[in-house]
Amino acid sequence: MEITVVEELVVVLGNFSTASTFLSYEEDVSMSAVFPILHSILDQLQPDELDSGVIKQFKEIVISERFELILHTHSYCHLLSALDLRILS
Repeated sequence: MEITVVEELVVVLGNFSTASTFLSYEEDVSMSAVFPILHSILDQLQPDELDSGVIKQFKEIVISERFELILHTHSYCHLLSALDLRILS
C-alpha cells in the first residue's frame, strides 16, 4: 500500500500537536520539559531517505523558518515561540 503525502504530513506534524497540547495544559512550563520536546521535534524533522520530495522540502522549510534562529542564538524566547504554532514567522 502506498503512503500518501497527507499521511506523511500527519506523522511529521504529530510532534507539534503533542508539544502544543502539553504546553497548553501547563501553567508553569519548565525548561526541563521544553528541551526534550524541542529535541524530539528537531530529530523528527531530520531528512530521511524514505521521505518523499514534498516531505523533505516541508521539513527543510520548517527548520529554516521556525527553528533556524533558535538553533544559532539559543534564545529562550525564540525557543518558546517556535513551539507556539499560533505565532507565525
